[in-house]
Amino acid sequence: LTRPPPESQQRGRCLEVKPAPLAAARDAIPVHVATDGLPLSKESDEVALLKTTRGWKTVRGLKAYTRDATYPDLYCYFDAADTASPINHFAMRAFTAYPNDIGGLPKRGIRGDVVCIRLEPPSGTCGGEGPG
Repeated sequence: LTRPPPESQQRGRCLEVKPAPLAAARDAIPVHVATDGLPLSKESDEVALLKTTRGWKTVRGLKAYTRDATYPDLYCYFDAADTASPINHFAMRAFTAYPNDIGGLPKRGIRGDVVCIRLEPPSGTCGGEGPG
């Protein structure tokens, strides 16, 4: 058995998910807290940071909803220019419901690491439990 990562790497609003085989069990997908300094207040600043810290060429982002969400509360960044890394099957399954938001998915799929952010709904947005 492998030891769990330290507490500081288990929690956060920004996670890095590395590619794993399509048949990988949920607990076999490599996930850890990203240390890029995300989230920031503006998407353009997040894109610039990812280009600088990760060397990504064409940063794209896709939204998703958690099971009971009424607002897209997950966002996934990836490098659409990456054609050499393995396909990120997690991202291909979890974040491809709205590909037209970015003009379509890369022809060879989402590849390499992805950075996922848990978003806070705008103030005044109602969730499943009433006004926030």
